Amino acid sequence: MSDRKVRDLLAELDRLAVVSKAPGIMSLPVRDVAENLRRAVDAPDTPQIIRTVEELEALDPDTLVQPALDEWPDWPVVSYARHLAVRITKWGHYSDLPAVVVATADQVRSARKALEEA
Repeated sequence: MSDRKVRDLLAELDRLAVVSKAPGIMSLPVRDVAENLRRAVDAPDTPQIIRTVEELEALDPDTLVQPALDEWPDWPVVSYARHLAVRITKWGHYSDLPAVVVATADQVRSARKALEEA
């Protein structure tokens, strides 16, 4: 993780401490906050590029990926890895590769859980 990312993360935590009376991250159990911070620190600084169907199929199916933008550059379509794999293997849309990981499956599940609890 870059120094800038660490500084930004610490600044955000400081801001959250000031507004801790508001619902949100500060109302989460400490272990959940710690886990989210661990994921943020462990997240790669460079995007994960998916170049082959095998790499795509190796991803957790809940991972969000952005396919290539050649066809609809003004309408980016983010989809689950499982859906993009079907689009490529069943319908032959190989132009959707390369793709890039937008959010890991853990991040997607965490966001889904937060929405369910909201």
